[in-house]
Amino acid sequence: MWGSGVPLIYLQYLAVQRTCQNCGLGKMLLVDSLRRAHLVSKHVAFYGVGLRSLNDRTTALYSKYGFAVAPDEDKFPLMILPIWSINDLFEGRT
Repeated sequence: MWGSGVPLIYLQYLAVQRTCQNCGLGKMLLVDSLRRAHLVSKHVAFYGVGLRSLNDRTTALYSKYGFAVAPDEDKFPLMILPIWSINDLFEGRT
C-alpha cells in the first residue's frame, strides 16, 4: 500500500563515504533533504518523505529523526516522516 498509493518524496540514496562518517555529514544531508521537502510542500501536496532502511542500524538512525516503519513492510522497510512533522520542525512548532 505505502509504496504505490501514497504520494511521498522518496529519498533513493543518502550515504556518506566511510572515511567521512561520524562527522555530521549524514545529518546535514538529511536535514537539507527535509528542508527541501518543506519548501516543496508549499506548492505540492504529498504525505511525507520516505526511504528504505537497509539494516537495523539505519532503522535506528532514521527512527531517531522521527521516521517510522510503514505497516506490513518487508526486509528493507519503508520508513516515513509525515510532512506535518517536517513543517513543524522548520516553522518552529514542536
